[in-house]
Amino acid sequence: MLTPLSPWFCITDDLRNAQAAVVVYDITKSASLTKAQSWIKELQRQASPGIIIALAGNKADLADDEENGRQVSFQEGQDYAKEAGALFFETSAKTGAGVQELFTEIGNSLGMSVTDL
Repeated sequence: MLTPLSPWFCITDDLRNAQAAVVVYDITKSASLTKAQSWIKELQRQASPGIIIALAGNKADLADDEENGRQVSFQEGQDYAKEAGALFFETSAKTGAGVQELFTEIGNSLGMSVTDL
């Protein structure tokens, strides 16, 4: 897997021309937010100027799990997204929570209606 910190990382032409990007981190691993922040910085540096960036904190279903629970607070993710000019959502790939809202908001930001999605 290539990351912004890997020596082979580069943003492809497909990404440079993207209208939107979703950067996902794991709320149960604080290091994943740091990696997500690196991805967002690279997108801001190399992608098209009008790109819509959404930051998604995944595994929201584990937020209250005492053993494998949250390491990144909702507020921390939201504050970083605001600072970066990104949309912010918490999602769960397991339950589907927040996923539709995430993509609906991206569509709205791109000027699309729900029927276009």
